[in-house]
Amino acid sequence: MRRKNHTLLHFLTALLLVGLLHACGMYNDGGGDQYHPPQTKILDVKVQPDTVAPGDTARFTCVIKDSTDKRFKFGWLIDAGEVLGAEFIGGNYNEYVSETSSIKWVAPKSKDYYEFTVFANNGSKDSISVQDGFTIVVE
Repeated sequence: MRRKNHTLLHFLTALLLVGLLHACGMYNDGGGDQYHPPQTKILDVKVQPDTVAPGDTARFTCVIKDSTDKRFKFGWLIDAGEVLGAEFIGGNYNEYVSETSSIKWVAPKSKDYYEFTVFANNGSKDSISVQDGFTIVVE
């Protein structure tokens, strides 16, 4: 009797594990969406200086786990100010792309809080790009 309970416990544990993996998108049974892992991890977005005066310049640097992978490009959503070191690609949110992990930003003349988003993408089709948001104070 004890052996039956032990086997039943293993079966239920395996069933629960498959259910959890399927619910998280990590188990692919051939149908539906497949799990695509993140391409990297954004460790930090450094802003130097962290508070900017109106019209002054700051440097944004996206620090990723795979910093030696040269395939990564960085997308930047910047709603105000001027961007140096990235190509403007348009869009509703002033989208820019850079070949390097750093850009310069010239703050607008208005004192305020400004929000930004950075994306890291190595062009891989079997994994997803990662993103992080950050805020800058112009005062």
